[in-house]
Amino acid sequence: MFPEPIDNVVLDVQYYTNDILRFKLYDDDNQRYEVPIPLTGPLGHTLSPQYEFTYSSNVLPHNLFSFGVKRRASETILFDTSLGGLMLNNQFLQIVTRLQSPHIYGFGENNHDTLKHNVYEQNTWGIFARDQNTNWGSNTNQYGSHPFYVLMEQIPNSDGLPSGHMHGVLLLNSNAMDYSFSSTPSLTIRTTGGILDFFIFLGPTPEQVIQQYTWLIGRSILPPYWSLGFQLSRWGYSSLNHMQTVIDRNRDAGVPLDVIYTDIDYMDSKKDFTIDPIHFRRINQYVSLLNQDGIRTMVILDPGMINDQDYYAPTIEGIQEDVFIRWDHTGMLMKGACWPGDVFFPDRTQAWWSRWIKNFRQVNLTFDGLWIDMNEPALFNTNDPISWYWMEAGSNYTLKCPQNLLDDPPYRTKAVFQYDDNMDRSSRLSDRTLCMSALQGEINSMTGRPKYRHYDVHNLYGWSETRATWNALRLAISKRSLILTRSTFVGSGQWSSHWFGDNQATWHEMKRSLIMMIEFNWFGIPFNGADICGFEKSPTEEMCIRWMQIGAFYPFSRNHNGNKAFDQDPASWSALAVSIMISALQIRYTLLPYYYTLFYKAHTQGSTVIRPLFHEFPTDKTTLDIYLQFLIGPHIMVAPVTDDGARQVRIYIPSSHWYDYYTGSLIQAQQQFVIVEAPLETIPILLRGGAILPTQGYALNTKYSSQAEDRFHPQYHLLPPSNWLNDPNGPVYYNGYYHMFFQYNPDAPVPRKIHWGHCYSKDMVHWIRLPNAIAPDQTYDINGIWTGSTSIIDGVPIIIYTGINETNAQVQCQARPANVSDPTLTEWIKWPSNPLITSPNGRDPSTAFQDDHNNYYLIYGFGSDELGGQAVLFTSKDFVNWTYLHPIHSNHYDVFWECPDIFNVSNRLIMKASLRGQDFWTVGELDPIEKVFHPLAGDLGEYTQLVDQGKFYASKSFHDPISDRQVIVGWIAEDDDQGEKRGWQGMHSLPRSIFLSDDGLQLRSRPILALQSLRIEESHRYFHNIVLSSIIPFELVPDVSGNQIEVMVNWQFPRDQDLDFGLSVLSTSNGNQRTNIGVMTRANTTFMPNWDLPGWDYFSVPGITNSFDCQYACNQDAKCRTWTFVSSRQVNNNCFLKTGIPHLEADSTCTSGIKQRQTNQQQLVWIYINRTLSQQNPGASRVPLAGTILLESESLNNQWFLGLHIFIDHSVIEVFEPQGGRMAITTRVYPEDDTAEHLAVYVNSGPTTNQSIIIDTFDIWTLNGIWT
Repeated sequence: MFPEPIDNVVLDVQYYTNDILRFKLYDDDNQRYEVPIPLTGPLGHTLSPQYEFTYSSNVLPHNLFSFGVKRRASETILFDTSLGGLMLNNQFLQIVTRLQSPHIYGFGENNHDTLKHNVYEQNTWGIFARDQNTNWGSNTNQYGSHPFYVLMEQIPNSDGLPSGHMHGVLLLNSNAMDYSFSSTPSLTIRTTGGILDFFIFLGPTPEQVIQQYTWLIGRSILPPYWSLGFQLSRWGYSSLNHMQTVIDRNRDAGVPLDVIYTDIDYMDSKKDFTIDPIHFRRINQYVSLLNQDGIRTMVILDPGMINDQDYYAPTIEGIQEDVFIRWDHTGMLMKGACWPGDVFFPDRTQAWWSRWIKNFRQVNLTFDGLWIDMNEPALFNTNDPISWYWMEAGSNYTLKCPQNLLDDPPYRTKAVFQYDDNMDRSSRLSDRTLCMSALQGEINSMTGRPKYRHYDVHNLYGWSETRATWNALRLAISKRSLILTRSTFVGSGQWSSHWFGDNQATWHEMKRSLIMMIEFNWFGIPFNGADICGFEKSPTEEMCIRWMQIGAFYPFSRNHNGNKAFDQDPASWSALAVSIMISALQIRYTLLPYYYTLFYKAHTQGSTVIRPLFHEFPTDKTTLDIYLQFLIGPHIMVAPVTDDGARQVRIYIPSSHWYDYYTGSLIQAQQQFVIVEAPLETIPILLRGGAILPTQGYALNTKYSSQAEDRFHPQYHLLPPSNWLNDPNGPVYYNGYYHMFFQYNPDAPVPRKIHWGHCYSKDMVHWIRLPNAIAPDQTYDINGIWTGSTSIIDGVPIIIYTGINETNAQVQCQARPANVSDPTLTEWIKWPSNPLITSPNGRDPSTAFQDDHNNYYLIYGFGSDELGGQAVLFTSKDFVNWTYLHPIHSNHYDVFWECPDIFNVSNRLIMKASLRGQDFWTVGELDPIEKVFHPLAGDLGEYTQLVDQGKFYASKSFHDPISDRQVIVGWIAEDDDQGEKRGWQGMHSLPRSIFLSDDGLQLRSRPILALQSLRIEESHRYFHNIVLSSIIPFELVPDVSGNQIEVMVNWQFPRDQDLDFGLSVLSTSNGNQRTNIGVMTRANTTFMPNWDLPGWDYFSVPGITNSFDCQYACNQDAKCRTWTFVSSRQVNNNCFLKTGIPHLEADSTCTSGIKQRQTNQQQLVWIYINRTLSQQNPGASRVPLAGTILLESESLNNQWFLGLHIFIDHSVIEVFEPQGGRMAITTRVYPEDDTAEHLAVYVNSGPTTNQSIIIDTFDIWTLNGIWT
């Protein structure tokens, strides 16, 4: 049937390893072409092979020679040629094997619509690298060549039930070929040259098969961490300004971004190693600026070099160095048509290619990686009269291949003949590429000619360019880089990633990408992905949302589209769409450590990154046909929406426990399908029980996430991934969401050029980052958008903020939502008549309030040396035109009030302001006529009435209509000198509910109940009734540790004792580094020799010479609450009166006391945080912090009860008294020791009676992070 049969065939069988068998069929008389790629060599001896090779020449009815391979353990036949059909001719080689089961997968690169091949449809697919889009019909060949398949074996006589064992088969042949199936089931492979060189991989598990395969052909790259981030590209940037506009709008929208691409637009006339001198003149400066922000640049290079032998140096030098492919019959350079025009294609390129890449990077464009395209190789209109691109290229030349047995072999394969019906001539093997008769490779010393014909090595062209590029980048870039290649062959993954080429924006193509993603993991190229949202055609917004959700989980995640296509980058869509896309990418960025771990395992062990369900559940028959849900490693299942309009997904739940990613709830099903809700903003994700996944805090790219991954970066407090945060601004509830704005410098961890950052949440606990709400871009706010508030006016949220104008004056401005129907409030528009208030020169406007006559009022901070601290009052009828009235409240103890606030709690008015580094409050009433605030007990700041005793400032409160409560959030600043070096500074406190004491005179607070949703319930540890010894220097709590935890401890201790006890947190096991959260009591607090109460002095009394007189002076002064007499001072003012009760500190030179207020039924208790041993850094504060509460309830058996509610989040600690909400202390600590995560108890001073200190109950939870 086919000419030139091979008469003398040798079957060479090699026991390669215990798990790999190799057999070859070749011509014993004539040396034939064999694929010249490096493989890992055989081990030399196999002691326990899993397989057995059998053969026979007595197969009836024709006494055919046949052979087979079987698994020793089960006698399962894996390869069986007894059906016949083995044929070996010069240009037609065929082999047929019976398949042990119909569960066959793999082969590529071609398109098919299911992951598992349907053997009963008896289709044929071609394998031949060609520039053909993924949408070219059905079962068509595409850009690469991977003649490798895997087969899940079945239990005999079981109707296809899988045994759980899988094997793989590689035909190492690079000629054009095709494969087909029959219902036997059987597989037929036909190739047009070379030899039949097979490897069989015995597994037996699916992962082991791939590990054995990649061991042979080369393990995949370990991609640089930055390349795992989101990547943005398009063909069709008209200029650098256009490119910058697209990139900037995505960054401004808050889209995380790690890599940008320059397509052929950046080149001068589409020539490699050039830059368009007009439209992209300053591109190198631009990418350098991007790199400073952690954004990397990939540039494209095509293999075709323009036929300009006068001025184009790469071609001139290439000809001199003989790097270009030549004709066989004339030895002249073979010329084709491509983007620059008439082009030559390089071959033996290493020195030339490396030199040009290195020089281009050094001189022209400092790229971070290379995108190599058109390397099948791709030519325009080979064998056609004229190129489709002739007008743009300025040449109508096309390559025309002669009629011969190489370009027109006796068997053209399905990769060629399937296109006959679409052409006015017979399709040829050389169409769209080089002529098959071209010569390639090293010079054969015997013949003086190149070793290979393009006919044999065509499918290796992309592979060889990839390897050469890898070597070139190793010389040009000292760090790990990235290559993205279109054409691949067996082993390409050891040097590169791969994208699936030119797809279309269709739901069908979206589904196909899931198949290819899994297949290329099998092929040893796990870093792969499709063009998100499609390269050709225009997606609908819903399609692009769903594709971005899928693409967020592609190993290689890039949005790319074609020339002259409509924009489809995330920020080009509606605010709702971009927020959904960002949400999906936030999940990706959170999971990057998990991805990186999987890539490391792929690089070192050969495992897959993305895998089908049957890899983990190989005996579950249902999983064999599933491909629209996939696994990331063994522990994460993704079930994307791939149909237009769908809001539910039918998901198969295999055995083992699976949990909803978003809620943590157990899926109540196993080995059955369930319907899962999938609203537009959600991609269903499940987590497998029993695993611990490495994650990270979210950031806008991997540079910032890496910076954020220091041990001090909090995970359940609100802060950006990097840079500067201070005051909370404008918290508000609107249209189903809580919004929090904040002072934010997006460019550096210092307080400059402040913007308003923005997050939103459904529960005030789990937050989603949004683009910056307001930026300093007008003359009236060019130097900063400072603190402000949000008020709901006629149902519309309106921001009033302080702008810092061009002269650094403070003016009050307004912004409103661009779209009030957008619940995310993503976009804001500044009021055209800004600024609205220019005098007095104050700042930090509060939430507005309204009187019975529909007048609006707002206050902001003001003050001076003469006037003291003030909150000034303004009124308006329309919320635009404001009139100054007067100070609503002031004092003479301060020179300026920041962040004043006035709000109603339980029908009482609270005035709050930030001064002296802390937030003060007072309770009072507003005169309805004069509009002046009258405190009930002292002016604001007169007494030490603090919202929080520690690091809590510039707080902002708002009314939560859902719970009918006032909620307050404060700024927690850094407390060391390393914040700028860490790359981030500042966070917000946990949200706290505000309420009043029963008498209506004391402001109290508790953390909101919704924070309980952060608890990981299975982490809960509980202890009770622990009796402590009278002295315990330090004793670890057994089997409890953590730096991201919640602790609730209830103490029981005797009354009328001098006690000092507590809990050590963030402690090393030996206690050398620890923070003490303690309780201290004194039997007599009115007169305490050898104790100091440092701080809160308002007056030093002259003429006092002893402590008794000092006590008397305090008792006679209505303002005095505590006193200290210092005996060591040789001056006339040794007596200090204080407005509050500071922390208690031992000092033999002091005597202190507290004005008698308690009764015999009350106990004054100090709650303190001691940071003496918290950190080693001398630049970190060790100032002790404390607050006091008066225990008022009756004690039981002379025992007091006191509960503490403690939140520990890496470097921040918040302590609350939960029962009455009577005290809060917030502090920062920075324990350098990585092991400082233990908890311990201590008793410095215990009871002197037979009573004991008891831990009544002790609960500990690990908490999740807050970013969704």
